[in-house]
Amino acid sequence: MEFVTLAGIFTEAASEVAALAIASTGLIGGTAHYGAVLARKSEPEVESATAIGFFVGLGFGGVGLLMEAVT
Repeated sequence: MEFVTLAGIFTEAASEVAALAIASTGLIGGTAHYGAVLARKSEPEVESATAIGFFVGLGFGGVGLLMEAVT
């Protein structure tokens, strides 16, 4: 029974952190993509901006995971 309780706590915390990681990755990646499109950058520059935004968002999600684990 203790395992079920611990699994419930872990699942609840993981779903909150997963939502944060998905939201930050999508928001920052999308913002970088459309910022580059609106700035009329070339296709390779748009792809680079999108990739950089994606990984920056992933980093923010990782920081959120770390802060959740610490607190």
